[in-house]
Amino acid sequence: PSPSSPLAPLRRRASCRRCLVGSVGTRADSDYKMHVPPGTFNGTSPEKKASAMLDAMFTYVATWIVIAQTENISPKINTANGADGAAGDDAAAMSDGTREARRVGNTHDFLLDFLHDNPIRNNSDEFLAKLIKADPAVARRVMEVRVAYAADDFEWDITQGLVKQQMERANSEIIKTHFLESMSRLNENKDDSE
Repeated sequence: PSPSSPLAPLRRRASCRRCLVGSVGTRADSDYKMHVPPGTFNGTSPEKKASAMLDAMFTYVATWIVIAQTENISPKINTANGADGAAGDDAAAMSDGTREARRVGNTHDFLLDFLHDNPIRNNSDEFLAKLIKADPAVARRVMEVRVAYAADDFEWDITQGLVKQQMERANSEIIKTHFLESMSRLNENKDDSE
């Protein structure tokens, strides 16, 4: 059939499919995407699986950002008499600055302990549901920070480039190691036969 034949795109896709299945190479048809078997991630797409992993990571990062913010703020809050609010629990004698220093310090310690006792693992929604029951204000702060970090601060393009670079480097190293080990075995076999 001629290139303008109605079957030409189908033949091109079929040959591309054989190329992808049979060997590692470049795609002849830029519209074609590799097929991921449905059972790979229990019926979900790799993108959805990656988004769940990134969601957990963003929640973890946001929690540490809030921990760092409270750690950095707490020592900077000074009271009029220079006290840090640690001595005495008389609420009437405490200034607003002392109360704020104690609250921020408590938030810092609370969040550190909470993260230790409730690791995020792969389910950030479960972590946040527990956190909002324990301290709604802190939970809202973590939720706001994770959205802001994902939207404004996370370097998506750099991440994609780093992943590709890391895979290419690892692939080259694995192939090189395999080649050197194979050559070493061949030399050993050659020496044994002589």
